[in-house]
Amino acid sequence: MVGANASMLGVTVLACGGSLGDLVSNMAMATHRGPDHAQMAVSSCCAGPLFNTVVGLRLSLTLAAGARYLAPFTLLADAAVYETVGFLCTGLALVLVVVPARGMRLDRVDGVGLIVIYLAFFGVRVLDSLGLW
Repeated sequence: MVGANASMLGVTVLACGGSLGDLVSNMAMATHRGPDHAQMAVSSCCAGPLFNTVVGLRLSLTLAAGARYLAPFTLLADAAVYETVGFLCTGLALVLVVVPARGMRLDRVDGVGLIVIYLAFFGVRVLDSLGLW
């Protein structure tokens, strides 16, 4: 049951706390600097977490592989990893399709769509942690 509680904590509290600094800086840039900086804030919403993931994973996996030297290093992937990647790709596909179709403007359709995708992901993780999925 400890693993289930840890996954719930990662989906809610830790994810929110880790993104709070990005949220504040992007909101300040978008609201106080005019419409040109709003586009920069939107791209920063995607680029910042992506950079953190790529650099963080590369560094940690390099150190882990280096600690074992020439021994094989395997990454275990369970259903939760595939679910997470699926929801991530769904959100990215929504943004890549809807934003250009609406003239590169973010509106209610994007916001509601991404919130629905997140709530579906959150629901799947809750059901999985309770053993109902």
